[in-house]
Amino acid sequence: MYEHNWIYQNPKTKGKFVYQDKVNEGLLIHTSFAQCHAYGYSVRNQVRITARGLAKLTEKEIQNGDVRAKRLKQAP
Repeated sequence: MYEHNWIYQNPKTKGKFVYQDKVNEGLLIHTSFAQCHAYGYSVRNQVRITARGLAKLTEKEIQNGDVRAKRLKQAP
Protein backbone atom coordinates (compact mmCIF):
# COMPACT_ATOMS: atom_id res chain seq x y z
CA MET A 1 0.00 0.00 0.00
CA TYR A 2 3.06 2.24 0.34
CA GLU A 3 3.72 1.86 -3.39
CA HIS A 4 0.20 3.04 -4.26
CA ASN A 5 0.39 6.02 -1.84
CA TRP A 6 -2.42 4.78 0.36
CA ILE A 7 -0.51 4.86 3.67
CA TYR A 8 2.60 6.48 5.08
CA GLN A 9 4.80 5.95 8.11
CA ASN A 10 5.60 8.67 10.62
CA PRO A 11 9.42 8.77 10.87
CA LYS A 12 9.41 9.72 14.56
CA THR A 13 6.80 7.37 15.99
CA LYS A 14 7.03 4.64 13.30
CA GLY A 15 3.22 4.57 13.24
CA LYS A 16 1.33 3.91 10.03
CA PHE A 17 -1.29 6.42 8.91
CA VAL A 18 -3.85 6.64 6.10
CA TYR A 19 -4.02 9.47 3.57
CA GLN A 20 -7.31 11.31 4.01
CA ASP A 21 -8.39 10.96 0.38
CA LYS A 22 -8.35 7.16 0.77
CA VAL A 23 -10.57 7.42 3.84
CA ASN A 24 -12.97 9.68 1.93
CA GLU A 25 -13.13 7.14 -0.92
CA GLY A 26 -13.95 4.38 1.58
CA LEU A 27 -10.85 2.30 0.77
CA LEU A 28 -9.19 2.35 4.20
CA ILE A 29 -10.14 3.15 7.78
CA HIS A 30 -7.99 4.23 10.67
CA THR A 31 -8.89 2.81 14.08
CA SER A 32 -7.56 3.55 17.54
CA PHE A 33 -7.83 1.36 20.62
CA ALA A 34 -6.55 1.33 24.19
CA GLN A 35 -4.17 -1.41 25.22
CA CYS A 36 -3.77 -2.36 28.87
CA HIS A 37 -0.29 -3.10 30.25
CA ALA A 38 0.99 -3.90 33.71
CA TYR A 39 2.32 -0.32 33.89
CA GLY A 40 -0.78 1.43 32.52
CA TYR A 41 -2.59 2.06 29.27
CA SER A 42 -1.41 3.04 25.82
CA VAL A 43 -3.32 4.07 22.72
CA ARG A 44 -2.56 2.14 19.54
CA ASN A 45 -3.48 3.03 15.97
CA GLN A 46 -4.23 0.55 13.24
CA VAL A 47 -4.86 0.84 9.50
CA ARG A 48 -7.53 -1.47 8.10
CA ILE A 49 -8.53 -2.09 4.52
CA THR A 50 -12.20 -2.23 3.60
CA ALA A 51 -13.81 -4.63 1.14
CA ARG A 52 -14.01 -1.81 -1.36
CA GLY A 53 -10.30 -1.08 -0.89
CA LEU A 54 -9.37 -4.72 -1.30
CA ALA A 55 -11.32 -4.90 -4.56
CA LYS A 56 -9.64 -1.77 -5.93
CA LEU A 57 -6.17 -2.92 -4.88
CA THR A 58 -6.72 -6.32 -6.50
CA GLU A 59 -7.97 -4.62 -9.66
CA LYS A 60 -4.79 -2.53 -9.84
CA GLU A 61 -2.61 -5.59 -9.33
CA ILE A 62 -4.43 -7.50 -12.09
CA GLN A 63 -4.03 -4.55 -14.46
CA ASN A 64 -0.29 -4.43 -13.72
CA GLY A 65 0.00 -8.16 -14.34
CA ASP A 66 1.13 -8.90 -10.78
CA VAL A 67 -1.79 -11.21 -10.03
CA ARG A 68 -3.34 -13.73 -12.38
CA ALA A 69 -7.10 -13.60 -12.52
CA LYS A 70 -8.81 -16.97 -12.22
CA ARG A 71 -12.13 -17.67 -13.81
CA LEU A 72 -14.72 -18.93 -11.39
CA LYS A 73 -16.87 -21.85 -12.41
CA GLN A 74 -20.47 -20.87 -12.74
CA ALA A 75 -23.08 -23.08 -11.11
CA PRO A 76 -25.39 -24.78 -13.63
